[in-house]
Amino acid sequence: MKNQIEVVVEKFNSVILTSGATREQITDLESAVMSLPNQLDGDAMTSHHFAPDTYTRQIDMPAGAVITGAIHKYAHTNIITKGVVCVKTEFGTATYTAPVVFVSEAGVKRALYIIEDTQWLTVHPNPDNTQDVKLLESRLTVDSFTDLDRFLITQIED
Repeated sequence: MKNQIEVVVEKFNSVILTSGATREQITDLESAVMSLPNQLDGDAMTSHHFAPDTYTRQIDMPAGAVITGAIHKYAHTNIITKGVVCVKTEFGTATYTAPVVFVSEAGVKRALYIIEDTQWLTVHPNPDNTQDVKLLESRLTVDSFTDLDRFLITQIED
């Protein structure tokens, strides 16, 4: 029987070493990483910045880490200010070397392999200027692709 680390390595290889990862492969990798002991503390790596009508989330990720991102409901700006990261989505693979700015489309989930210590910021609208991070997360992200589909249906119906 495989140990937890072997399972993560197998899932990681199926995502990172293939030309296109499926949504299922990325979520399987996320589940495998979450099952490991001594996980990275996402809260400790994350900082939150607020300006009028804007919320910026900053995450500082160490080299060698494997991280999966949230599924966002809306397109948003991404700014990588430091580092090198390999990014895999269902649409392909990209390696970003800071500094770089790009727009993420809604509904994309990423698997990241951090090649060099990386600082990544995402910028989101915050029209009521709340500083309640849990509320912002619920407004901006969903937990699964099923939840994304439900959200998109409500947008079409409105």
